[in-house]
Amino acid sequence: MVRAAERLAAHCFDGVITADPFTLRRLARAGRSRKLVFYNFPNLDFFPAPRNPSKTFDLVYRGGLSERAGTLLLLDALRRLSAEGRCVRLLLIGYADNGLEEKTLRDRIRGLGLETSIEIRPRIDHEETAAALSAARIGVCPLQAIPKFLLNIPVKVFEYWACGLPVISSDLPPIRPFFRNAKAGLLFPPGDVAALARCIRWMLDHPEAAAHMGRRGRAAVVERLNNRSESHRLRRFCLRVVQAS
Repeated sequence: MVRAAERLAAHCFDGVITADPFTLRRLARAGRSRKLVFYNFPNLDFFPAPRNPSKTFDLVYRGGLSERAGTLLLLDALRRLSAEGRCVRLLLIGYADNGLEEKTLRDRIRGLGLETSIEIRPRIDHEETAAALSAARIGVCPLQAIPKFLLNIPVKVFEYWACGLPVISSDLPPIRPFFRNAKAGLLFPPGDVAALARCIRWMLDHPEAAAHMGRRGRAAVVERLNNRSESHRLRRFCLRVVQAS
C-alpha cells in the first residue's frame, strides 16, 4: 500500500494525506505533492466531559482480540495478579479474527481461572463507546511489536483519554511522543508480562495519581488531540492545495 501511495504521490496528486508520520516519511520525497498527517483523533461530540460514573471494571480494552494485539499478554498479566490475591476486573470490547480464535480466547480465560473476572462484549457503535469505556478505571493498549503496530497510531489510547482514563500502553514508537507530552499514563516494554502486571498494580495501588493522569489525558484531548482541531488543519491544507493547482 505504501509503495502504491508513493507512485501516486509522484505522478498524480497535488496533496497526499496519511494517518501517521511514519507512513508520511516514506512519501516525503515522492514527487512535489503537498503532504499532511491527519491524525484520527476522537470526535468530542461523541466524548462529552466525564460524569464520574460508577466503575464496574478496573481495566478496559477495546479493539481486536488476538495474540498480536496483546490480548493473551493481558490475560497472563491478570493471572499473575490473581496469584497475588488480586481480583482485577477486565472488560474486553471487540472482535476475534474468526470463531476458532474466539473459542481459543475463551478457553484460555477458563484455563487461567479468570472467567469470573472478565467480560467480553462484541463491537459497539461509536455513539456507545464513551459510556462503555467509562465503566472502567484504566484503559489498556498492550499491542505487540509487529510491523503494523510499529507504524500505526492506536486510536484507542485517545478514546481512553477522552473518557478521562489513565492509560497503560506498550512502548511503541507511534504512541511514545503522545505519552511524553500528555504525561497521562504508563508505558511498558512490548511483550513484557511482568512489566504490564507492575503497571496495573501501581495504578490500582495509587488511584489518586492514576486519576490525575486520566484528567491530564482528557485535557490533552480537549485542547489539541481531537477531531475538530484536525479538521481545521485539513481544511487549511486543502485550500493550499487548491490555490497552488
